[in-house]
Amino acid sequence: MVEQLLEIKKCLLADKLLVGEMRTAVESLGKNPKRPLGKVNSWWWWLEPVHGCNLACVFCGMRLFKRNDWRFVSMETWRVTMNIIAELSPYGKIGIVGAGESTLHPDFYELARVVAAAWCSAVCCDL
Repeated sequence: MVEQLLEIKKCLLADKLLVGEMRTAVESLGKNPKRPLGKVNSWWWWLEPVHGCNLACVFCGMRLFKRNDWRFVSMETWRVTMNIIAELSPYGKIGIVGAGESTLHPDFYELARVVAAAWCSAVCCDL
């Protein structure tokens, strides 16, 4: 993963239009193994394991989608995502929230166990 990050860094720095703080942030990529993303290291990662909801709250955009048209992230995709985040941002936090009700996922508790086992310092959920 770090090799790919360094390749991205090389491509971005080849762009002469990249200046100022953005250039400094890109230059910091891959320098510190504890923070591979450097100055652009994410503090929170917001992940959406479910697209769909069993409610129709007036304030939520999910009410505009078909009711009971639920889609779930696979456990394999979830595990791979956790491994990537753990490598790139080992001190961040995970938010299991977003476009739907996370607890509708049939493997919700396993999703949380994978996050906790991977690395993270905190898990937030839209219960």
